[in-house]
Amino acid sequence: MLLDGVKYSFQLLGDFSVSTENTTIHLRGLLGNQLSSLFAYFLCNHTQSVSKEKIIDTFWQDSENPANALKFAIFRLRNTLKKIDEFKDIDWILTVNGGYQINENISFSLDIDAFEQNILDAKQKNDISYLENAVNMYQGSFLDGIDADWIQVDKGYYNSVVIEASADIAEVLLEQGKSAEAIAVLEKSLNYDELDEQLVSLYIKALIQNKKYNQAMQYYQYINQKYLEILGFSLESSGKKFETILSEQGVSLNDNKKSENINRIPNKAGVSGPMIVNPEIMKALCLYEANNVGRSDTYAFVLKISVKADKEQLKSIKEDLLSILNVSFRKSDVLSEIDEDCFELLLKFRNVEDTEIIKKRILSRFSKKYEQDNILELEWRKL
Repeated sequence: MLLDGVKYSFQLLGDFSVSTENTTIHLRGLLGNQLSSLFAYFLCNHTQSVSKEKIIDTFWQDSENPANALKFAIFRLRNTLKKIDEFKDIDWILTVNGGYQINENISFSLDIDAFEQNILDAKQKNDISYLENAVNMYQGSFLDGIDADWIQVDKGYYNSVVIEASADIAEVLLEQGKSAEAIAVLEKSLNYDELDEQLVSLYIKALIQNKKYNQAMQYYQYINQKYLEILGFSLESSGKKFETILSEQGVSLNDNKKSENINRIPNKAGVSGPMIVNPEIMKALCLYEANNVGRSDTYAFVLKISVKADKEQLKSIKEDLLSILNVSFRKSDVLSEIDEDCFELLLKFRNVEDTEIIKKRILSRFSKKYEQDNILELEWRKL
């Protein structure tokens, strides 16, 4: 039974806030960073209860008395939420066996759920309009301004997805000859990562197509210097001369040809999602990463995902799992089907602790459709 008929719409992409029909509440200012992080964590796991052990592992690994820290934080969160006029009669956090859960009787929605659904719809329906919906929803980084380890991983994920979506939108706009609109999309996405090579190349192409030749050259000189200062190498030194970028993009200074109107996703390896390879290539890539351990500040891991299901269910479960993996990982990650009921993912992290966050993300998204907790078996292997 839903409570009081009010629908609460939470924004996690950008400033942490909640809106009703009549008002918008900026939660970070009212709750503070720690309680905002804890409340957002429950919201992101709203489809399931979260054990005390998992919460402690996420928030209080180094605490001398983590059980008391958790108990006090829950007490503070409940009290602080009830001090908000719009929440005063609502119990948001319920105690369940061995843990806590968001009250399922409250009607609410999360922008991240709608964001991911639009990304998935874009892939399945091959329609760029869903990507435009997702990019328009992206009001800023995930839980912007709130610092917590579990947030950082998802922050990077959502940033990478919106960057790839923006690049796909820009490519379609350029095919349609709509260079001014492509420039607007790219300038927004470059705020999230101004060194992304695909965005840089597309932005130069858009400027050229818009006949802003001097601006294109000035931008190239600017970004070339940025690469040198931040990454230690320039675009030119890596073979990305101005003329080379134009050639790769199929653009010359005399190119004003416009393509027919097309409303589809560019024909490439998906809107987002990992690169898919056969088992032999996966073995070679793993061997390469193992031989290069210690040469960078990242760690390479292989995540083995086994599906425990009978043959009648296996096909549909694998399709759902692949859909989850496609919206959960980036093109720099590698996926291989090593057996009929088993996949492997090759991933790289800066922090070893991110493995547990990735595991929780997959299981959480999978549990939205499958309630059984023993269908997937996830096992990490460090290279």
